[in-house]
Amino acid sequence: MDGFAADLIPVKEVLNKYGVVLIPECNQGRTNGGIQEGGERLYQFITQEIQKYNSKYLSLVCHGLGGLYARYAIKLLHQQNIIPGDVTPLNFITIATHHLGSRYYYNTLGKDLQTFVFGIILGQTGKELLLRDDEENPILLQMAKREYLEALHLFEKRVTYSYCKSNSSSQYRTSSLKRRSTLNLAGQKPIDTSQPHIVVDSEADMVADPEEDNHENEILNALDRLEWKRMAIVSGKSFFSSLDISKSEFWKTKNAFPVIQSIATQFESHVVDLKETEKPASPPTGDVHLVVLIHGLDGFNTDMAFIGARLKSRFPSPLFKILAPECNHGRTYDGILAGATRIYACVQEEIKQTNVKFISIIGHSLGGMYGRCLIGLMYQDGLIPNKIQPINYISLATPHLGSREHGKIFGENVTSAVLGTFIGNTGKGWQY
Repeated sequence: MDGFAADLIPVKEVLNKYGVVLIPECNQGRTNGGIQEGGERLYQFITQEIQKYNSKYLSLVCHGLGGLYARYAIKLLHQQNIIPGDVTPLNFITIATHHLGSRYYYNTLGKDLQTFVFGIILGQTGKELLLRDDEENPILLQMAKREYLEALHLFEKRVTYSYCKSNSSSQYRTSSLKRRSTLNLAGQKPIDTSQPHIVVDSEADMVADPEEDNHENEILNALDRLEWKRMAIVSGKSFFSSLDISKSEFWKTKNAFPVIQSIATQFESHVVDLKETEKPASPPTGDVHLVVLIHGLDGFNTDMAFIGARLKSRFPSPLFKILAPECNHGRTYDGILAGATRIYACVQEEIKQTNVKFISIIGHSLGGMYGRCLIGLMYQDGLIPNKIQPINYISLATPHLGSREHGKIFGENVTSAVLGTFIGNTGKGWQY
C-alpha cells in the first residue's frame, strides 16, 4: 500500500532468469480506492502484457495489498478463460498480505474509532481491510467465495510469506492464513543453511474458536480449503531484529536478500525457456488496423486497457492492433501540441514495425485533444489519407470547446492563473 513499482526492482533482478518479469505501475498513488478498483487495473495490465509477449505461463509475486489486488484480478482472468484457457497459471505468492483483513487493530483503538481513522487515512481500502465496507458482505468475504477460490485453485503452487514477530504491522495470522498468531520453532528446521531465518510453517493449526469473528473465520475456512505452502520469516538476534516485511522499504535492505532467494526457489520447478515461450509475437503480415488509445490529464495508459481488452476480444485478428502509448505519463501539463507530438512519435514507430493501413483514435478527456492534434500532424506529413486511411475518431468527455466556463465564476484572469499554476500550458490552452 502506498508503494511504488521501483520498490520491487530487487525482486525483479533475481527473477529475470525465469522469464519476462514485469512490475505494474497502474496502482501507484491509487491504493486508497479499494480492492476492486486496484484489482481491475491489475487485470487490465496483465491482459495487455499477455498479448504483447504471447505469454503461455503466469506467476504472480505480490507484496502487501498487492496480494488482494491479485486475488481479485485472477478471478477476472478466470471469468474470461484467459486462465487456464490461454495461459497456464503456475505460482501465486504473497508476502505480508492481509488475507483476513486487519480487524486485530480493534483491540487497540476500538472498532468505531479505528474505522474512522482508517477511512480518513486509507479511504475505501482502509474500510475494506477492517471488513467495515459492508457489515453483511464485505469484499474480503466475497473474495472467499467459489469464483475466487476456483481461480486460486488453478495455480500449481500457492505460497505465503509471513513475518513471525508480534510487532509487525502485518500480523502473522492474517498473512499466513493461520488461527494462531505466532510459530512454535521447536522442531522447525531452516530450508537450507544459506537461509537460516526462513522456515516452512507446517505446524498444525489451532481449533476454531466459536467466539472468533464470524467473517474472519469464514474467510480463513474458505481459503484453508486450498493447499498452501506457508513460509515464516523468523526474527533473529540481530539480522532480523528490526525487520518489518510489510513496509515497502524492506526490499531496499540487506535483510531482503534471503527472502528474495527463497521466493526464487519457488520457481525452480517451473523454469520456462524464454526463447521459445515468452518472445514477443511476430509482427503480423497484411494490412493492419491500428487503434490508438489515449489517456487524459494525469492519466496512465492502463486507464484505457479495459477498452483495449474488449476490442481485442471482439476483433481477435492479429491485424487489429491496439496501441496505448505511455509517453505522456506524468507529462500532461506541457500543452496539447507537446503531448500529441510524443504520441505521434509512438505511432510512427509502430508504422515502421507493421504495415499500418488503417487508423482509429479513441481519446479520453485531454486524450481527445491529443488525438485531434495527432490527426493534424499525420495529415500535415501526408500520412493520412494518402498512405493510411482514417476510420474512427472517438472522444470521451473531451473539452473540445475549452474550459472557459470556469472564467464566468472566478473571472478569466484568476482562472487562467490557477489553471496555469496547476496544469501548466495545458491549462492555459484550455482557456485560450
